[in-house]
Amino acid sequence: MVDQVSEVLPSSVLEQVPQVAEVIEQVTLSAAEQMLTSAVQATEEVSGQVMNLLTLKDEEDDDSDDEFETYKTSDLPEFRGIQGVQNFTILQEDEGILSKLYDFYTYMLKKPLPEFTLGMFAAPIFVSVIFTLLYLPELHGLVLDETARTFFESSGMPINVEMPVLDLTLDTVFHVFMFSVSLSTGLQPDIAPLSPYTLVIANINALVAQLVFVFLSGAVFARLSQPSQPVRCSTVAVICPAISRQSKQPTHRALMVRFVLAGPQPCELVDVKVDLSFKFNTITRSGSYFRATHSLKLMFHGSLQMRPEIAYLNHGMLVRHIIDETSPLYRRTHERLEKEDAIFVLSVIGLERSSMQAVFHVQQYSVHDNHVIWDAEFEDMILISKKNKRIVDHSKLSHWKPFALSSRSET
Repeated sequence: MVDQVSEVLPSSVLEQVPQVAEVIEQVTLSAAEQMLTSAVQATEEVSGQVMNLLTLKDEEDDDSDDEFETYKTSDLPEFRGIQGVQNFTILQEDEGILSKLYDFYTYMLKKPLPEFTLGMFAAPIFVSVIFTLLYLPELHGLVLDETARTFFESSGMPINVEMPVLDLTLDTVFHVFMFSVSLSTGLQPDIAPLSPYTLVIANINALVAQLVFVFLSGAVFARLSQPSQPVRCSTVAVICPAISRQSKQPTHRALMVRFVLAGPQPCELVDVKVDLSFKFNTITRSGSYFRATHSLKLMFHGSLQMRPEIAYLNHGMLVRHIIDETSPLYRRTHERLEKEDAIFVLSVIGLERSSMQAVFHVQQYSVHDNHVIWDAEFEDMILISKKNKRIVDHSKLSHWKPFALSSRSET
């Protein structure tokens, strides 16, 4: 068979057959080596990315200040932003009526001033309404004194002629109610209890009225003794490029918020502590949502401090966090912060200098609620008047403008 092929093909062709076979073998081996090398590189790259993700996850789990246990949630609007922070109901153990009264007392102290004032006036009225209903079953046990009887006879009010007792009418109910109120206010009542039932109810009414008066007096004193709230924070936070002093070019981004001290001037705080926290949702290995917290490093006068403390502060402060490689916000985009339902919390605590009372203020900035403005900077609050006096305009506390790199470079 080989002899037949040799006779048909020329000798030159037969000499090239081994060379062609060798080239084919080399090409096959080279292609196999390249495929193997590509597969190894791809495997190493994928494994490296997986390890980086796991390392990042472990760092977040280790470094974050865990707020509470894992919980199930969703992306519904009522679970996101400031509304999501407030969407909680706290279930506590029932410790009796005394505990509920104390909780109500503390609850009233935390209410705004208009609601607090309304509650102070509503408390004695509510007590008087209850005791008025207790007096009605035995109206004949209440009588008018001589002065009141003469006045009501001249006004035509129906009363019993033989005994100055009261009949059940709308005017009678009103005067019984005012009798109960007078036990709270201390005015001389125009009705006197005579029967054993009304005497017992009237004494209990007077005792409860005194307790309510003590409660109201303590609440008003505690409310008036509360320290003022001189801290006013900006309603928005801004993220803008941080300009290097040497190169005049942006090197990193910076998260900035600011606050001022309002109220009668001079308004001064001592022993001030400022903290800026970053809260976000993350998913645990079990698939549950978890609320994690990071404390952000703050920059003051060019120095980084983990727990900034200022001995004396007046006017206000610009709080800035540099988003560099060590920041939890590094490589986090607006879309990722929105997905994580990120919230920044600014806390300011100090002592008001004139009264030396503690001052504490918290302001929250939600990415979901558009409280964080990207590529923007705050407008200047300190102005110069025509008389060469510096003016701090608090009305511009939350005013911002788009960041302009060209103007910064010129300056």
